[in-house]
Amino acid sequence: MSRVKFWKSLQLLSAQKTGLFNSTCSYVPKRFIWLCQFSAKNPYNLKRQSAVNSRIFSTAPDEKNHINVGTIGHVDHGKTTLTAAITKVLQKDGLASYVSYDEIDKAPEEKARGITINAAHIGYSTRKRHYAHTDCPGHADFIKNMISGASQMDGAILVVAATDGQMPQTREHLLLAKQVGVKKIVVYVNKADLVDNEVLELVELEIRELLDEFGFDSENSPVIFGSALQALNGEDTEIGEKSIRKLLDVLDEYIPIPERDFKSPFMLPIDNVFLVPGRGTVVVGTILRGIMKKNASSELLGFDTKLKTTIGDIQVFKKSVTEVKAGENVGALLRNVKLRDVQRGMLLCEADSVKLSNRFTASIYFLSKDEDEGVEMIMPGEHGKVYLTLLSKMVMLPGQSFTIRENKITVGTVQSLSQIASFLKVQGGKITVNEDALPTRVTSKSTTSGYLNIILQLIKEAHSDLEGCNNLERAEVRQWVEYAILYAAQNESSVSAQSVLKELNSFLAPRTYLVSQKLTIADIFLYYVLQDKMENLTLLEKEKYLNLSRWFDNIQQNSSIRQSNKIVNFNTLYLASVVP
Repeated sequence: MSRVKFWKSLQLLSAQKTGLFNSTCSYVPKRFIWLCQFSAKNPYNLKRQSAVNSRIFSTAPDEKNHINVGTIGHVDHGKTTLTAAITKVLQKDGLASYVSYDEIDKAPEEKARGITINAAHIGYSTRKRHYAHTDCPGHADFIKNMISGASQMDGAILVVAATDGQMPQTREHLLLAKQVGVKKIVVYVNKADLVDNEVLELVELEIRELLDEFGFDSENSPVIFGSALQALNGEDTEIGEKSIRKLLDVLDEYIPIPERDFKSPFMLPIDNVFLVPGRGTVVVGTILRGIMKKNASSELLGFDTKLKTTIGDIQVFKKSVTEVKAGENVGALLRNVKLRDVQRGMLLCEADSVKLSNRFTASIYFLSKDEDEGVEMIMPGEHGKVYLTLLSKMVMLPGQSFTIRENKITVGTVQSLSQIASFLKVQGGKITVNEDALPTRVTSKSTTSGYLNIILQLIKEAHSDLEGCNNLERAEVRQWVEYAILYAAQNESSVSAQSVLKELNSFLAPRTYLVSQKLTIADIFLYYVLQDKMENLTLLEKEKYLNLSRWFDNIQQNSSIRQSNKIVNFNTLYLASVVP
């Protein structure tokens, strides 16, 4: 098989039949709404034209651990009432400012319909911790906003009305909470004053079964019975204020302090943006990772946009600070950025730390008919690996999760695996070289510097693919680069593949490099990686290993080939890298 044919048959990730999926993904519906999880909370509770309401804030004590929580559940089960009741009870202890129901659902359309539409954000403290609380909408029409609110929660309060039990959005909220990474659920059975104890026992049993169905710890998840309305009215009963205090004690004990990534470059998903007259554009959200500092050089990324900016000021719950860490709810003043240039879903990050892309490989899960509706066009309840192309370029990190929705219905969940470099294209379910994306063509007049430019550009394109990769994936990236270079060389009769490979060799010097029509250093590296993990190989990897093994044995047994290819020291081969 020629190098070109082998390259054309190379796949970055197997999209062949996994379960009931095939490589062309013919079961995937044509119209999707792609909801990237990159959205964070808004500690200021601001919209573009809304004013700051200082009563929503509580000052975050520096000595307390910061935890992100929120209320989820079906519409009209009492999520907003419970949120207001929490602040009222804590107000008596001087730990929060009371936020009324009308202040939480303060948009005109929310008051007119009597339901929560946008996720609202408030802050309060207990004796042990500081909480940023997100009140998520429960109506089916606003699941998109619920996903935005739940995506940064460390734990959630599932509110279930004792009069109704579980309802459609109870199930969907649990499913989405699980998919965006919420691990701990505390159940508050509301309206407990309207039913008898026998009904409460049935509701608890039903909810625990539901938690178990969606993979939560049903046995140990706390279930609290109460009446948020009684607590809001100041009734100090077992199901009134005392149930709220019990809920807060459970939050302190049951939801663990999450591990935060403080070492990586900072990243702030933007949940809201507004203009402060006389100062500039302010973005708000929750720090996903790293430490963000005042005056830091930054970039705004997303929706095909890349803007350079500097962080002019940072505020956390009414306090100006010089730096903030992962997990904190912040507002950041950006210099030289217009309001019209920023939108929800973009990312504020350290300059040159991540790159935009709209093509990536992903692991996808389609919901079964028991989990939602609208799945007739796909094979429900199955996992698969696919190639995805977004309409706009976004930041998509390996392991990042997001949700697929169609016509207001949750269809599936996706986890990003890796970006697809821009010099590659998907064609017929396979990865091929995109000649138009190569920085320059190798021609008969090309010089050594021309070859090097190609290599440098390909290395730059592949750099993001190596972030978070294991050894096997790194070896495959090296193959992509080498095959792309080889492809460009073989399309020019006056330039041999050997010349291009030698240029790559000199660039990687003093690494040992195998120059051969049959094998590259990436192939050798991959051989050793597969050899070390033979017992755990997939069928695809085993097939790849057997091919490499035959090539390797052929070279080892043929002294003339071994001598001509100058195999010096296989122990140093693992040092070769496409990243300078």
